[in-house]
Amino acid sequence: MTSSGGFKALAAAAAALGRLDRRTTRVLAAARASADGFFGQALSPKERAALGKALYNDSPEFSDPGKLFDWEARWFEGTLPKPGGRILVGGCGAGRELLALEAMGYRVDGFDPAPRYVQQCQERSLPDALVLVGDYESLTQTVLEDRPVGRLGELCQRRYEAVLLGWGSFTHVLEPNAQLRALQALARLCPDGPLLLSFWGEGLQGAPRRRQGRAFGLGQRLGGALGRWRGVTSPASDAETYITTLGFGYTFGAGQLEGLALALGRRLEWTPDPQVYGHAALWPR
Repeated sequence: MTSSGGFKALAAAAAALGRLDRRTTRVLAAARASADGFFGQALSPKERAALGKALYNDSPEFSDPGKLFDWEARWFEGTLPKPGGRILVGGCGAGRELLALEAMGYRVDGFDPAPRYVQQCQERSLPDALVLVGDYESLTQTVLEDRPVGRLGELCQRRYEAVLLGWGSFTHVLEPNAQLRALQALARLCPDGPLLLSFWGEGLQGAPRRRQGRAFGLGQRLGGALGRWRGVTSPASDAETYITTLGFGYTFGAGQLEGLALALGRRLEWTPDPQVYGHAALWPR
């Protein structure tokens, strides 16, 4: 085989691989869009939330323990109280933010719905840190309804100078009423300090685009038929999007955040920046 002939054969193989890659990408995109429409119609709100927790618990660790993003480091520096105070981290995972805050001199407790992440965080954190299994719904029940879930009641024995809702975790609280009640529970544990939350925000970095198109519509129709048969009365809203590795998440607009702040009796501190992941603080008035 000549050099020229060899190159043509290799180029043809590369072109075929490229065509296969593009077709595979289109198939995967259609499958994701179809799944978004299907699960959003077929599952109830509690099932959509439970699906997210199951996917999260089954996922690999997302990021390095103790390592903050640049926007987080700037945010914490300008928002958190002086080191030495006690901070609660919801959705603490394996300890990425929790360990970074400990290294900055804070006393930090945390909770997370994934038992294996909690175990990893317990092994990495300081001995006096409370790191417990639980989600925002369980915390709400424990704090607002005086019905402790697991060991979460131990958090009620402490008062916090700030609360941090771990990276994007608040986005996975899907129902507006559940969002408000979770914040009310956290505000009771931290009556005088800020609540820091990060989230998918409209038009901001990290926010998924709501899928449309034929595949999405087909998924919706099939999921709607199954949902009606199952008795599902609250399908996913337009604010919810399904990500195959993360489950469902809620994309917040300025109006939703301002409404939550008003209902909570707190002041919203948020300057949306399309180049930065959505994050805001809720301060006592």
